[in-house]
Amino acid sequence: MSIMTLLFLAGQRQVGEKFDKESDKLKKKVFEILIDGIKIHTNINLSTKDFVQSASQAISWFSTKEYSFKHFWYSSSFENPDSAVLGADWTEELVDTSHSDRAQCRKDLDQHNSDPNPVTFPLDQSIYIDATHETVITAVIFALNLTSLAHSGPLPTDRRLEPRSFSSTHIAPFGAQLAAQVLSCPTAPGSSSTSKSIRFISNDAVIPLDGLHGCETNLNTGQCDLDNFITGLETRLSEIDYQQTCFGTP
Repeated sequence: MSIMTLLFLAGQRQVGEKFDKESDKLKKKVFEILIDGIKIHTNINLSTKDFVQSASQAISWFSTKEYSFKHFWYSSSFENPDSAVLGADWTEELVDTSHSDRAQCRKDLDQHNSDPNPVTFPLDQSIYIDATHETVITAVIFALNLTSLAHSGPLPTDRRLEPRSFSSTHIAPFGAQLAAQVLSCPTAPGSSSTSKSIRFISNDAVIPLDGLHGCETNLNTGQCDLDNFITGLETRLSEIDYQQTCFGTP
């Protein structure tokens, strides 16, 4: 962002005129900082017009938004395996709260980091709320294996990808929200028996869960049978190796 801003401001200077001595030194130093390896001697007059025009052509496909897409993709989401580890802890808690069974939760303690205390880690709440950073939201999405957000493939580093399924401005904008909704629905019209399903809402948009084993593609409601979801998510979590990723030990 600062690079684009500095280049933009420099480009607004009077075109073709020589800078005064001190201003010339300052701007040359700025360009040297922005472009690694370049050295501009102070006895050479720098044409801002020519320089900025060349730089703009070289990175015409780039923008602050494009930088955000690539930054999230490569550092905090699908292209960085370590991100799954960052999102796994919250995902493990989701499995435990989905069980709503203290005994089942205790069975998971060997693999998960759940708190067995019913006071500090209750399982009978109708709503759970966590606050976090946007990079953690994208990491959780990777841990959940919500692959519909990555089906267009990796983001290239030398050009824009259009259309693209991964957009950090849609997934993790300011005030981003990711909600898991557990729904109880009649098994048949007029039936008194019900079944539970779960779906994910990202900033009011339904996210399909077909990246999890046992969850079929459902573009309309995004619902997956809760038991199938839990089984599929436990399988997904077994693929994430915290010790190996963080400490290099099995």
